[in-house]
Amino acid sequence: MRRAVRIDADREWMRKTLSNNAAAICAVILGVISSVVYFSLDVLYASDVIVGVLYTTVILFGLLARARRVVLAFACTSTVLLVLGWMLNPSLDNDPTGLVNRGLALFVIWAVAGMAWHYLHAQHELEAALRHLAESDPLTQILNRIGIMTELGRRFAEFQRYGSMFSVLMVDVDHFKQVNDRLGHLAGDHVLRRIAGIVRSALREVDSVGRYGGEEFLVVLPGTRLDSAVNTAERIRTAIEQIPIRVERAQVRVTVSIGVASVELVPTTLEALIDSADRAMYDAKRGGRNRVMPPPKPPVQRVTLVTPPAAPAPAPDTPSVPDKGPAVRAVH
Repeated sequence: MRRAVRIDADREWMRKTLSNNAAAICAVILGVISSVVYFSLDVLYASDVIVGVLYTTVILFGLLARARRVVLAFACTSTVLLVLGWMLNPSLDNDPTGLVNRGLALFVIWAVAGMAWHYLHAQHELEAALRHLAESDPLTQILNRIGIMTELGRRFAEFQRYGSMFSVLMVDVDHFKQVNDRLGHLAGDHVLRRIAGIVRSALREVDSVGRYGGEEFLVVLPGTRLDSAVNTAERIRTAIEQIPIRVERAQVRVTVSIGVASVELVPTTLEALIDSADRAMYDAKRGGRNRVMPPPKPPVQRVTLVTPPAAPAPAPDTPSVPDKGPAVRAVH
């Protein structure tokens, strides 16, 4: 069953990759074909007219692909083909006009390539900034629900495709409403920011934490099995319990309840994994708060060996009548 899931995940990944990069693939193919055609025209025919324009259009295909490396590759390719065309075309051996045209063509090619590179660089920076605004929580400066769910979906797709294990933590602040009621919402916001910083400092670089909602935080631990995830959750719980949070002139000590789940035990769907961590967190709440609760282990299925019923005992032997064979009547 796991193999079938991975095959379906591979097919879905290939379909998404091709659909998302269809324009870039077409642009690269058109750029390669155009380069071959322009080079053939440059070698076989007079190039005074086409050399300054045609090679420049190849850079535009790199811009259409929206990839800076493609733009640089097309610029280098056009430069090499331009030099080869000058070497292979005998009509330009001693023609200063042709050399001037090729020099201007090189200038135009790299000028267009530089502008395309600058445009794509600015566009990528703008997209990264917009993505950061869309996926980050403005209060705690960590991922918001959209961002952490995106990261969780990516890890789950890797699990389906490669079998990469990961675990999640559902962290909830105990009695947070009392902090808001007693000290005010500004103090509650400061407590959330401080807890987010403590959780972030207790994690690795590859781990992710996001504000799932209200006073709940969701932590994604890639490459972590259940036992290691429980140890990480206990380290987070202890750090939050021992570090006082200073709010104005008072110090507040808060605790958290943490539920743990892993794809080792819940490999079915992403929703089932989150629900498992959420249920474990509520079990920690019901158990007294300020504790780490792993998911309940699946019940062990006991196999009962069913002994087939004994065959009935054979009936006691009865005296057998000797077979006398067929009756023979004497004929006189």
